[in-house]
Amino acid sequence: TWVQQLPFVVALFLAFFTTDLFQYWAHRIFHNHVYLWRFHSVHHSTKHMDWLAGSRTHFIDIFFTRAMTFVPLYVLGFSPAVFNVYIIFIAIHAVLIHANTRINFGFLKYIFTTPQYHHWHHCEDPKYYGHNFASIFPFIDMMFGTYYLPGNKWPEGTGVHESQYPKGFIRQSMYPFTKSPFDNDLKMEERSER
Repeated sequence: TWVQQLPFVVALFLAFFTTDLFQYWAHRIFHNHVYLWRFHSVHHSTKHMDWLAGSRTHFIDIFFTRAMTFVPLYVLGFSPAVFNVYIIFIAIHAVLIHANTRINFGFLKYIFTTPQYHHWHHCEDPKYYGHNFASIFPFIDMMFGTYYLPGNKWPEGTGVHESQYPKGFIRQSMYPFTKSPFDNDLKMEERSER
């Protein structure tokens, strides 16, 4: 395919951009659709960000999100080498952006998503909902008006703003199925406009 004719670094950047663009919209849909938010809220339910928070994901959420990123890579015909580097990068990067580190990445925080950038996405304060959906490149959020990075400030807390959120793997896995997909009559604290 034509993408396999590109220099490796160019193909890799194109793969990262393509997957991040598709992932951005999948992520945003999971936040803005009430029923899908119930699946994605499992990921946001952690009160303390750490390197494992990226793995705290409902199986429906992870399946849909990975499909939205892997399918374009496959359809466009990226080489196995590009695909493998992407998978390794995104796995390591997911650990980094969820980590409880306060490393200052300087100007790099405007090029790549960082822990500070992604922690604002996880902020439990509703006035900061709806920002930082990109997983690799902040400029994608800039393109769609969802970028938020207030200097060197960090959010005061993370987690979901739901008082009765279930605890434990089984309860959280079952939580989205306990309500009708057509039930949009939610309490204020359960709204998905994150």
